[in-house]
Amino acid sequence: RHAGTPLPTWPKGADGMPMPCSRTEVLQGTVDSWPGSCLMRVNLTALGGVSCRDACLFNTSCSSWAVQGEKGHCYHGAGVPCALGSGWPTAVRAGERLQHGEVQVLMDISRVKIYGLRSLGRCPRGEDKECSERCRVWCYASMRCRYWQYGGRGCMVDAAGKGAPAYADGLVGAVATSMLDEPLVAGEYLRHFCRNEDIIHGVKTAAELARMQESGVQVLLEDARGAAAQGIRLGWPFAALLLAVAVLCLLCCYLARGSRPSTPRSARVLQDPSGGGAVSKGPLLVQPKAWQGIRKQG
Repeated sequence: RHAGTPLPTWPKGADGMPMPCSRTEVLQGTVDSWPGSCLMRVNLTALGGVSCRDACLFNTSCSSWAVQGEKGHCYHGAGVPCALGSGWPTAVRAGERLQHGEVQVLMDISRVKIYGLRSLGRCPRGEDKECSERCRVWCYASMRCRYWQYGGRGCMVDAAGKGAPAYADGLVGAVATSMLDEPLVAGEYLRHFCRNEDIIHGVKTAAELARMQESGVQVLLEDARGAAAQGIRLGWPFAALLLAVAVLCLLCCYLARGSRPSTPRSARVLQDPSGGGAVSKGPLLVQPKAWQGIRKQG
């Protein structure tokens, strides 16, 4: 956490999304008794050999991950509501809430009411201090969260697609809590940042990783179907041309064979040049590695 001193903004990739940052902090984890029973948005079905955790580390839009159920399904998302309410009913094997990069606290807003925030739920009375901390952690983990407040209405945060603060670029016009019936317990106005030297280069952009995670191998299937459809659209003229080329090749092979001395049938065995015996030829299927080149952060 940094306060006061202006710090660099977060460098973005060609797609405009924040690039992966080598500074990643575990805010909550199942090893520390965090329940992790959150409602996740994305169920990853094709990780390409990368762990559920690593896939989240290299995607700045992923604030939490969890491996759930008997089959060990991998889930990524914002993680709502987790400990603030009734979350995922399935047993969680492992999970973490991550903070990508660093956080700079611009202002304490525990005495200023910010309108237009999203509610993540509330805790039973008497647990305000603990739930306030959970609210802060959720905002620190979410790249799009700049405001969080905890008070009588529970945990209130800003999140894209779920409304926006009325004063996104400042606090002009906000209402002092002394004028409200429900006082606030705590709140912060903050920004996320990653130093230039901590940016991870040479990997796919966050948006590409997110699309790959959400679609999985379906991307490969769609490409194959598209190629097949393209072949069908070429129609009979193209097929006739291929047939003519094949016939011409066969004719050339026949003429060349007839001009050479006959080889005894018993000697026509394809031998391994290294002396390993007969060679077995067949189609070679190369499975693309979707996550090749990604560096694992410890």
